Amino acid sequence: MMRNSKEQHKAFYIPISVIDSIRYEGIESYFNVIDEDDGGKQKREFFVEGINDYLIPIDEVLNSVDAAQLMDDCFSQKPFDIFISHSHENEDDAIALSLYIKEKYKKDCFIDSLVWEYSKKIINRIKSQFSLSREELSYTQTNVHIMLATSLMKMIRDTKKFIFIKSSESTLEENIGDVFTGSPWIYFELLVANMMINKTSSMNESVSFMYPIDDLIKDFERISDLKNLDKIR
Repeated sequence: MMRNSKEQHKAFYIPISVIDSIRYEGIESYFNVIDEDDGGKQKREFFVEGINDYLIPIDEVLNSVDAAQLMDDCFSQKPFDIFISHSHENEDDAIALSLYIKEKYKKDCFIDSLVWEYSKKIINRIKSQFSLSREELSYTQTNVHIMLATSLMKMIRDTKKFIFIKSSESTLEENIGDVFTGSPWIYFELLVANMMINKTSSMNESVSFMYPIDDLIKDFERISDLKNLDKIR
C-alpha cells in the first residue's frame, strides 16, 4: 500500500492524560488490528539462530556483515500512516492510542518497539557470536545505532503524521518552563519530525545530556481531547 508522497507532514503532541480513558485488550490486539490489511506488518522473530546469514565473503579474515540486509530485516520499512513517539514506559498508552485511531479513522500507527527488533538485542547477538575487542564492540554499537537512526528517519518521513506522547516518563519540565527529555531517541525523533514540517530548531544540549525539546514541539498542534484527533485525517 503506497502512501501519498505529496501529503504534507503534520506533527502533534498529546498529553498522556488524554489517553487515560482508552482501554484495550492487550498487546496482541495491536497486531490483530494492523494485520487486517497487510500481513507483512506483524512482528516476527529476528535472528532465529544468529548472524551467519548476514556474513558476506569480502575478506577472509574479517567477518563482514551485510548491513543493508540486516537493517532491512530488523527495521523493515512497511507502510504505516502515523508514527507514535513515546517513552518505552508508555508503550501500553501508545498501543491504546493506536487502536483508538485505527477504529475511528482506519489509520495504521507505527510503534517501533512492537514492529522492530531491539537494537540492544542485535548487539548482544553479535557479541555472543564473535570475540569482540572493546574497539570492535564500540564499532558494532555505532553501526547498529546508525541503522536504527536511519530507519527511524525513513519511517518518520514516510508516515507523514507524527504524534508525540508527552508524559512524565518522556519529558521533564523545569520550574522556569523549559521542557527536557532524557532520551536521545525521543530527542532524535522530535528533531526529525520538526525538520519534516520545515521548522527550524535549536541543537543546544545541556552538559547533563538532557535534550531541550520545547523548541521542537512548540509548532506541534496540541491534542487536548480525543475529539481533536479529527485533525490527523
